Amino acid sequence: SASDVTVIVPAGYTNPEFTAATPLPISLISIPAVIKNLTIQGDGSNPTVLTPTFNLPATSLTSFTLKNLTLKGIEDDGTTALILSNYLIGGSSAEAVATVNITGCSIANFRGIVRMRTGVNFTNLNVDNCIIRNTGSYCLLVTEANSTIGNYAIRNSTVYGTNTSLFGVSASLPTTFTISDCTFDNIIFAAGKYFIDFGAGTTTALTISNTIIGKTANAAAVKGIRGGTGFTYTVNNSYITSDCLTASPALTGFTAYANTAATLFKTP
Repeated sequence: SASDVTVIVPAGYTNPEFTAATPLPISLISIPAVIKNLTIQGDGSNPTVLTPTFNLPATSLTSFTLKNLTLKGIEDDGTTALILSNYLIGGSSAEAVATVNITGCSIANFRGIVRMRTGVNFTNLNVDNCIIRNTGSYCLLVTEANSTIGNYAIRNSTVYGTNTSLFGVSASLPTTFTISDCTFDNIIFAAGKYFIDFGAGTTTALTISNTIIGKTANAAAVKGIRGGTGFTYTVNNSYITSDCLTASPALTGFTAYANTAATLFKTP
């Protein structure tokens, strides 16, 4: 009967629905409609949850939070993770949640972190204090036609080992987009992809602050931020290393750091 529910995941947890041969999603579609604010969090040990995705209800949730967890699409690191159809949040049916929070998590080996398919609607999507690595062809956020997202923010997070455009949101544009106090390194292995792709034209309010962008993995063919003719964005106190190389449209507004990511970071 409670509207606010927190599920604590203990150390040594094994998801009974995850097997290497037939991994099933953690489906929350049929949770009681009385639950409005649902949090799934670790017990303090950052326990590992293996899952191909979390499926959320169509309308009943006001907020959904993943907190202090190690989240993996597959257990072992490697290139296999980049071709699996695994998305941390990426249900194939309608989902509408006012606020989705991913905080204090270590996330790896997903094709994408959030895939917003047709019929998925989030008002606020927040990523905070996370380490994200080994993502595939849908990377951190992809929107599709007839999905909606209001405000996206990634803060206090480290991202590395990404395959394609980090944020592909041209099909359904956010109202605001915030990157703050983040580090990106060894990003975008695929040729011709963007740091952020808003498409040919957007009125999205983009702000980047206190952020460092390190090495672009495919130096010859990585692009910066696309937003169409006249698109502008705000960059505050943010830096790029000498091996962060972007073709047109190049990243602008950043202060150039004279050395490489290998020089700057202790363990790049």
